[in-house]
Amino acid sequence: MNVILVFVTALSVQISLTKADDKPTYIYHNCPSKNFTPNSAYQSNLNLLLSTLRSNATRGSSDKFSKGFYNTTTGHEPNKVYGLFLCRGDFGAETCQNCVSVATSDTAQLCPFGKENTIGYEECLLRYSNISFFSVLDTSVRLSQWNVENSPSRSFDQF
Repeated sequence: MNVILVFVTALSVQISLTKADDKPTYIYHNCPSKNFTPNSAYQSNLNLLLSTLRSNATRGSSDKFSKGFYNTTTGHEPNKVYGLFLCRGDFGAETCQNCVSVATSDTAQLCPFGKENTIGYEECLLRYSNISFFSVLDTSVRLSQWNVENSPSRSFDQF
């Protein structure tokens, strides 16, 4: 009996560890062609911003985090960087933390030297820019998806 209990406990721990370490589901990124100079003040500010976003995603007690959202700025004009993350509300804190961590790492590969980037996953969204976008409606990033499954023809006459 003790052997079974130990096995079930070990299996449960392994399953929960695997879930927390899963890579989030990548959906898209948008990286306009504006670039910064390597080793510049802007790059230093961007690195600080991404680090700040990542660390605030791991602070479970923060009021801003409890909503799965955090925004901040780093630096001064003309090298100021604005950034935020937004996590889906139906995912837990660990999933949000993992997604933001992956997003802050992936952005260097997906948008090297980009002054702005939006990267979206199933679980979260991360965005940064050299232009303030806080409280500004922006419809420039659009994502269209459709169902690739066939629908039975009889389902169309149910309206």
